This record gives sequence, structure tokens and C-alpha cells, in this order.
Amino acid sequence: MKKEETSSSTVAVESLLLSATMDAYERRDMAFVDIPGAFMQADMVGNVHVKLEGRLAELLTKLDPKLYNEYLYNNNGKPTMYVKLKKALYGILQAAISGRISPSL
Repeated sequence: MKKEETSSSTVAVESLLLSATMDAYERRDMAFVDIPGAFMQADMVGNVHVKLEGRLAELLTKLDPKLYNEYLYNNNGKPTMYVKLKKALYGILQAAISGRISPSL
């Protein structure tokens, strides 16, 4: 990604606190909204791989052994698996960029 494409849609804590303080001083009505799973709906663009280790890798193979058993290997005694993301994972920069909510909602 280019530098100009990597701005996060997350507000700085200081900006939020300053704005909330000013709104309270001016006795404005305020509302806060959280849309559950908004990040989890963003498609990944390009190839992003994640390394799963230990119990998490084991649980994934138990969930669907036919699909995942061939990708599970032993890395110094620790079950390990690499997966390619289809959807943005929380905390990944692309999730913040692609998961933005349209102002028209």
C-alpha cells in the first residue's frame, strides 16, 4: 500500500476527549454508535498471511479436519499453520481503511 492510502479512520483519543469536553460545556446532545463486526465485513485486497500456533491451530483442524489437517505441521513441538486471509482481521490496517462506514448510513 502507498503511504497516502494508509491513513486510519480511527480518531485520536485526545481529539475525542477535547471534542466531548467542548460539547459538554456547550450542553450539546451527543450520541455514540458502535457497529458490531464492521471490520469483519471488509474484504482483503492482495495477499495477507497469518501464522497460527498452538491451541488455535489445533482447534481449527478440529473444526474442519478434511480442510485443515494437510496445512498443520509441527514447529519445534508446537502445532503451526499459515493461513491466507479472505476477510480483514481486526487490527490490520486494511480493515480500518476498508471497513469505514459510509456517511449515508
